[in-house]
Amino acid sequence: MKISQKEFTITVLRSLVGLIFVYAGMMKLGSPQAFSDNIASFSILPDSATNLLALTLPSFEILIGIVTVTGIHSRAGMLGIIGLTCIFLIAFSSAIIRKIPVDCGCFGPETVYLPPWLAEVRNILILAIAIFVYFSEAKIEIKQSKSINAMKKIIYITLVIGAILAATMLQTYADDSCGTGPADDPQCE
Repeated sequence: MKISQKEFTITVLRSLVGLIFVYAGMMKLGSPQAFSDNIASFSILPDSATNLLALTLPSFEILIGIVTVTGIHSRAGMLGIIGLTCIFLIAFSSAIIRKIPVDCGCFGPETVYLPPWLAEVRNILILAIAIFVYFSEAKIEIKQSKSINAMKKIIYITLVIGAILAATMLQTYADDSCGTGPADDPQCE
C-alpha cells in the first residue's frame, strides 16, 4: 500500500514531536532534585507540588512521547503534548512578564541555558506542529490491513525502546566519573 506525501509528512512530524518528549523525559529522570529546583525557579507552585511534578512529569513525557511515536492512540498522545506545551507556554510567559530568570531544565540539568523568550519560540513551534498533526490525523483514513498496522507498531516500539536504551547508556557514560563508571577506567587510577 502506497503512503501519500501528506501521510508521510504527518508521520515524520508526529514522530519528531514524540521523540522530543521521550528525550526530554529521559534526560530529567536521573536528576529529580535538579529538575525540582528548575520548576521552583518559576515561583508558581508550592514546594510539595514542585517535588511531585519533578517526580512525575518526566515519566508522563516519556509515556505520551511513546504513544505518539508508535501511533498507538497517537491522537491522545498528541493531545497530551498540546496540553503540556500550553502549560509550558503559560509558565514561561509568567516568568517573562515577572522578569524572573528561569532555567527550565527542559532537557535535563546538563543542557545549555536557553533564555525564556527563546524557549517560548521553541514551545510555540512544537505547539503549532502538534496541533497540525492532531487535526490532520483526524482527517486521514489509513487504508492498511490490521497486520501491517500491527507490524508497524512492533517496529516503532522496538525503535523507541532502542532509543531509550541508547539515551540511557549515553547519559550514563556522559556523566561518567571515577567511582561511578567501569572499574577498569584508566583515568580513575
